[in-house]
Amino acid sequence: LLEKRINTSSFNLSELKNQTVLDLGCGSGRYTLALSTYGCQNIIGYDMGDQGLEVGRSITKKNKLNNVTFIKGNVLDLPFDNDHFDFIFCNGVLHHTKNMEKGIQELYRVLKPGGQSFLYLYAARGLFWDFRERAREIFKKILRKYSQYVLDMIGLPSNRFIFMDTWYVPIERHTTRDDLEKILKTEIGFQSVEKLISQNSTDLESYINNKRPYSEELYGDGEHRYLLTKNKIE
Repeated sequence: LLEKRINTSSFNLSELKNQTVLDLGCGSGRYTLALSTYGCQNIIGYDMGDQGLEVGRSITKKNKLNNVTFIKGNVLDLPFDNDHFDFIFCNGVLHHTKNMEKGIQELYRVLKPGGQSFLYLYAARGLFWDFRERAREIFKKILRKYSQYVLDMIGLPSNRFIFMDTWYVPIERHTTRDDLEKILKTEIGFQSVEKLISQNSTDLESYINNKRPYSEELYGDGEHRYLLTKNKIE
């Protein structure tokens, strides 16, 4: 997934060798552990969830990974010095915070001049994103445990929690491509803002880029995946 989604001539995952890396909002460390295999000097998985962090730590210990550390904390208030990380990976996190702009600003602050970041955020427009907003309004009226019972009853595997996340996540911000690029370029000040096109066939870009019928009406701006570069002169 990493290699299909970070698919650009501007960056190669092999460049992570001997670098200091942050997985911002790491969950249980799925991508933290994957990124560690590219030879990072050290990588930090950072998240607020105790349960996910414990899973990541358990896998790290089991596999005797000495370049991985998990830290608990708020993505809007990072405990790291300015200009600290060579590369920051942030996948599907900041649109679930109370202040997405502050989260991006914190990411920018702790990234080294000339450093790069992968950022994934939800897009806007189209029936796909509109439905998510409407669904969350509906499911506010339905007890969470009842929805989970129905999913269990129809045999949905217990590790497929995407539906519950979609329906019950307390904060979910959708942003158009124009608005997001204005934030990244003008408000935050990244030197380079490169839109990435995922090569994974199940990602929304595959439907849009292949110009499938009604793809824009269905998926709007698709998904936001960007490779960001901080100005070398700060």
